[in-house]
Formats: sequence, C-alpha cells, structure tokens
Amino acid sequence: MRFHSFIVGSVAVLLLSGCSQSEDGKKTKQAGAPASHLKSEKDSEDEKKPIDVVASKIEKQEIFDPREFGGRLKSKNQSPLIAVRPGLISHCYKTVGEPVKKGQAIIAVSPVGGVGFKPTIIRAPLAGVISQLSHQKGDLVEKGQRIGVVSESDGFETTVYVTQADLSSLDKQKTVDVELVSAGQTDTGGVESKTKVVQAKVLSKALQPDPDSTGYAVRLGLECSQDQCSDIRLGSFVKMILKENLRQGFRLPLNVLQKNQTQVLLVDREQKARWQAIELGSTFGDSVEISTGLDEPFAKGWLVVTGRSKKPKEGDELNVTTKEDSLKKAIDSPISKSTKAEQNTKPQKG
Repeated sequence: MRFHSFIVGSVAVLLLSGCSQSEDGKKTKQAGAPASHLKSEKDSEDEKKPIDVVASKIEKQEIFDPREFGGRLKSKNQSPLIAVRPGLISHCYKTVGEPVKKGQAIIAVSPVGGVGFKPTIIRAPLAGVISQLSHQKGDLVEKGQRIGVVSESDGFETTVYVTQADLSSLDKQKTVDVELVSAGQTDTGGVESKTKVVQAKVLSKALQPDPDSTGYAVRLGLECSQDQCSDIRLGSFVKMILKENLRQGFRLPLNVLQKNQTQVLLVDREQKARWQAIELGSTFGDSVEISTGLDEPFAKGWLVVTGRSKKPKEGDELNVTTKEDSLKKAIDSPISKSTKAEQNTKPQKG
C-alpha cells in the first residue's frame, strides 16, 4: 500500500513538473511573439514617417550655347611718348603700370657728349597710367622715336577676331558680354585670379579679314564703372561671349539626375515624391539642359530633390528642407558663430 502511494505520488510530481515545463515553454513561446510583432510595427511606423530630403526651386532661366573670342584689354584713349631730340635716356621717373598726372615727368633724355646742355624732359600728355615703355635708362634714342605710351585708366576697350558668320550678328552698338580676368588677394596674402562679366558695345567692325589673322577685327568698348574695373590691368586677357541660340529653359546639376540620367525626383505642392521622366539637351560643365519633361506645372511650386536620406517611392511623404534653409542653419549654427567670433578677435595685419 505504501509502495502504491509512492508510485502515485511520483507520477503526480512528474505530471506537475511536466505541466510546469509545458506552461513555461508556452509562456516563452508567447513572450517571443510580441517582440516580432513590435519589430514589424516599428518598420511600419518608419515607412509611414516622411523621408528627409533637401530640394531647390525649379525655375526657367536664360540658356544659350556660348561662342567665345579672346582679346587684350587696352585704353580707349592713349597717347605715345615721343623723343623730341636725339640723346641718351638718363633718367626714368616712372615704370609701366604707374599712374601719372597730365604734365608729370616720365623720362629725361640728355644730349650725347653735350656739356652744359640740360636734359629734355618727356612729360605725360594726359592723365592715366604708363601702359608701355620700350626703352630704359642708358638707351640711345633718335628724334621722333616712340619710346612709350600713356593710357587713360577709366575707359577700356578690346579687339577680338571673329568668323565671317559671326560678323553678321555683331552690328554697331550691339551689346555683348565680356569676361574680365583680374588678380585678387586671398585672406592668407596670396594672389588668385577672379573673373567678372561686364557689358560691352560694338564700336566698329572690319569689312575685310585681318591679314595677320584668319578673322575679322571687331572693336568693343567696355561699359564698366571705375569700381568694377578698379582691379583690372591694361593688357590683361578678356573674352567676348556671344549668346548663340538664346532661349528660356530648365538647367539642372548633373548629380540630381537618376536612373541613368532619365529621371529626376521632384516634390509636388503636397510635399510628396514624384518621379519624372526627362530628356537631356546641351551640357554645360557640371550641369545639363532638360529639353523635355519639366514643362508646366513643374515651373510653379514644384521642387527638385538635390539630396535625400533614402530613396522614396512614388507618392511617399517628404520632409523638405530647401538649400536656402540649410545655408541659413549652417550660418546660424553655434560652430559657425564661434568661428566668426574667433575671426573677429584675430589681430589685423598692418
């Protein structure tokens, strides 16, 4: 009887133990289910969250295929320095590039072997700069010989040589763009080249090709103020830019093109992603003309995406930051402000 009771008790314990393990296992299994469920819910929430993008306006602009012709900058009005007597250059008061006032001494010419004769002083015939000196101290000159040029510093012109086909489009008084190259100083004291575009008018054009050139000479008068041309030097290289095939259109950076340059990602007025098929036109360095695909309504109120956190699907909600907002945020950041403060506290040279 005791043995029977022992067996029954043991079996009961095993059954209870088994039930307990089964319950634990069930609980463990049930505990794992919510983790997977939570994960899928999180993924679903992430998909619903707007995708961060940086975008900029789509605007029509002036587009043209440029044709460029080079020349050298010179003064509109200049006067030669002529030796009125033969002799030896005994003194040079000015050098090339220096400003002069009208009547100011530039060169002294002394008679050769003459004793008691005063040197002849060659003076500036007009106010401007010394643009050329072909002789230096110790050189012999003859009567009537040209030894330099003084040019006005507030009126510039250039001569370019164009093809016969381009000549027909350059009527007198026509306005063209001219790109100037000037030397500017960097913050560290170095020198760097800068470019600026100013307007110029056609003053005259040759009807026959230049014998020393394959083109036709076109004389241009630059329309730039004293401030605009204050850092421009006579003799510097300039370019005339003809706006061939001038038109209004869309031009975008190459790096915003998607899917083998056949699509762009746009933001509509409801802040949703729109993939738009496009066709390309002329390429200009790191940008390209969009010949078709960006017609209305994209010109009004739509944006083109220039940066994104991940690739959105058609119709996805977008959280848009414009380039202007990004720039303002960078300028107003604590790091930027501290950098400005450091620059303001640095001792100034000189």
